[in-house]
Amino acid sequence: STFPSGIKKRKGRKLYTQAQIDVLVHEFRKNGYVSKEDRVRIGQMTGIPEDKVKIWYQNRRYKEKKEGESTSSEGRRSQSPSAEETNSMAARSTLPSHCQLSHPFKLMNIS
Repeated sequence: STFPSGIKKRKGRKLYTQAQIDVLVHEFRKNGYVSKEDRVRIGQMTGIPEDKVKIWYQNRRYKEKKEGESTSSEGRRSQSPSAEETNSMAARSTLPSHCQLSHPFKLMNIS
């Protein structure tokens, strides 16, 4: 919509369901970078537009980087798994059954 001054109002934030987040996190653990084909596939699985999947990946990489930098003064490593641990976990994990969808989601619009 447009304000009387001609300024366009921003769209409301859309929240993802827990099942959508589970799919995104599962796919992210397999590979922290998403290809065009994977964006399309994940978008079809979750009902999330592929450009939003790309943005979610960018935000998650930033979050993981930021969390990795926040180590204690004693020099302990962060609680997030290393790349090797993540690849190992992804190799032996399967998508939870509640994430295997037969129909796309509708996004909740929070204004």
